[in-house]
Amino acid sequence: MIISIFFIVIGFVFLVKGADFLVDGASNIAKKFKISEMVIGLTIVAIGTSLPELVITIKGTLDGYSDLSIGSNVGSCILNLLVVLGVSSFINPIKMNKKTKISNLIFTFLSIISVWVFGNIGLEINRAEGIMLLLIFVVFLMNLDYKNNQESEKNNDRIRVVPSILLIIIGIIGLKYGGDFIIDNSIKLANKFGVAESVLGLTIMSIGSSLPELITGIVSARRGESDLLIGNIIGSNIFNLLLVIGLSASIHPIAFSDIYNLYFLFLFICTLSLVLFDFIGKKNEITKRDGVILLVLFLFYVGRVMYI
Repeated sequence: MIISIFFIVIGFVFLVKGADFLVDGASNIAKKFKISEMVIGLTIVAIGTSLPELVITIKGTLDGYSDLSIGSNVGSCILNLLVVLGVSSFINPIKMNKKTKISNLIFTFLSIISVWVFGNIGLEINRAEGIMLLLIFVVFLMNLDYKNNQESEKNNDRIRVVPSILLIIIGIIGLKYGGDFIIDNSIKLANKFGVAESVLGLTIMSIGSSLPELITGIVSARRGESDLLIGNIIGSNIFNLLLVIGLSASIHPIAFSDIYNLYFLFLFICTLSLVLFDFIGKKNEITKRDGVILLVLFLFYVGRVMYI
């Protein structure tokens, strides 16, 4: 038990330093090539922080633990929206570009509905449906506006590409192994107390696999890089739903349980809250008050999962 706690602490150290390196490298690449930080967040950072979900889902599907696979992805998406945005908003208000917000949220809603519908057709996501999810992901990538419309900084020429790429790689490795240490040892502790697989997937596994997004979000918020933060959250959710589940289903069909209908509905509502906040607060900005609402929803979510 003490050894498990020790490795969990080591995992957090890896996550924090990995997030620092990843954000530094990604920001430098964005500035060097005049690419929008939102796009960097939606692609490089999102893929890097979503590696735990990818590994968990593919391994879980091949090993016959579909409940764990779907649960960790849906739970991770919910946590990204509620916890990562909620906690980050306390550090700095999170500003969102209106144009990119609308287009990216449309793909997020499309991702949720697609997986939801496919899962309820025969209570599984088969290979054909998995390929369809991958095609939607390709369309999403093609729809991105890669141009940086902000005025470029004068010292961009001093930014070196190779060290920046190395920072990204080291950051992703740190996030990956940090997440592994925390997840693996949290599972050992949970098993000692007899936690059920469905609860494990929707709580410990999803929380553990969302830690890279959380730490990266906090680092981005502290530096005032809202585009990178929002891009990471929305990109990670789209990545989880379309690419991770799509790739896993194309390898082996994923069984879908009725219990997940409620959580997909909750995920849809959580995503919709990003639109509704415009009507109760500042437009295109997530404030501390919005963050409180998100964290209260998270407590409701945890209570619901534990009750079931």
